[in-house]
Amino acid sequence: MKRMVVFLVAVFLVFNVYAQKRVLFDNAHAQTAGSAHWTIETGYSDFADDLTGAGFEVNAIEYAVTYDVLKKYDIFVVPEPNNPFSETEIKAITKFVSEGGGLFLIADHKGADRNRNGWDAVKIYNKFVDNFGFKFDAETYSIHPIMGKRLDCSLMENVKTVGTWGGTTLSVTDSKNAVGLIHLSSSKGGNPYIVAAIHGKGRVIAVGDSSPFDDGTMSNGKASRKLYNNYNQEGYHHRIMSVNFAKYLAGEIGEDLEIVKNK
Repeated sequence: MKRMVVFLVAVFLVFNVYAQKRVLFDNAHAQTAGSAHWTIETGYSDFADDLTGAGFEVNAIEYAVTYDVLKKYDIFVVPEPNNPFSETEIKAITKFVSEGGGLFLIADHKGADRNRNGWDAVKIYNKFVDNFGFKFDAETYSIHPIMGKRLDCSLMENVKTVGTWGGTTLSVTDSKNAVGLIHLSSSKGGNPYIVAAIHGKGRVIAVGDSSPFDDGTMSNGKASRKLYNNYNQEGYHHRIMSVNFAKYLAGEIGEDLEIVKNK
């Protein structure tokens, strides 16, 4: 009997350690407005494929998010939204992170209002990201590669070169819960371009530009002149960075960050 109990416990532990983590991409907030095609079938298809290759299950949602949906996933990726989240959705997302979920926020430069409804990603995110210890700046930068200071940590392993092709920066408002990973140079203000954060039991990654994840694919499966293959650009490490960030959000790396150590 004892042997059977030990065996069942071992099976349970192995299952939980190796259970496939699930990723949900948001496609319900005008991710294809204007020249954007930030979906797992188009401009973010290589990103989604890399996550699949790293062992994640990847899906997308095309309707308003709820906590009941989010709780079925480990990571929620929001590619540059152009329609705002409702108060109900914001509460669901905040609860999802607080309860242990991983949130991947991808923004763009100020004024990137692709459907001309008065909302850009900076304005949309700043309705709720102060809960996570940072905010997006209303700025525009095109710097490739970014030459500012970097945080030496597991999230940045093998990530040497990163760029922004019309993106913004962020400001850390709570250094106990958020930290910059890659900063612009001091001559450009020195603010972080990428931030890692914790909130409750969960984790957050925020990036100031949608371009590093863009593989240039439109809905016809062909490359477009409106999109650019920055995700696979030679000499840059956006692909490695993307998988590293997913692993952080899934709780697989990141224990070396002070914000995690002091949690």
